[in-house]
Amino acid sequence: MASTPEGLVKKRVKALLDKYDALHFSPMGTGYGVSGVSDIIALHNGRMIAIECKADAKKQPTDLQKRFLSKVIDRGGYGRVIHKDNIDELEQLLEHLGE
Repeated sequence: MASTPEGLVKKRVKALLDKYDALHFSPMGTGYGVSGVSDIIALHNGRMIAIECKADAKKQPTDLQKRFLSKVIDRGGYGRVIHKDNIDELEQLLEHLGE
């Protein structure tokens, strides 16, 4: 998994979630799943976090991925697009939720 630039971001995100003892999983992409579901779904201190991983800031989420993130946010969760240059934003969120 970690052989691609996006795979390396996913690996760093999962390590960060483990550091903060957040429950997390990567949904399997099948024909029976939710279209556009984020790469990683996490639960930290009772709050859902949907994380779409991208290799860098140039890579943008698809419209389906944006729609899924918006649905999570509209329902009180957190949705983030994380890439190699903004992973500190996820750590700040995890710290905030831990307070």
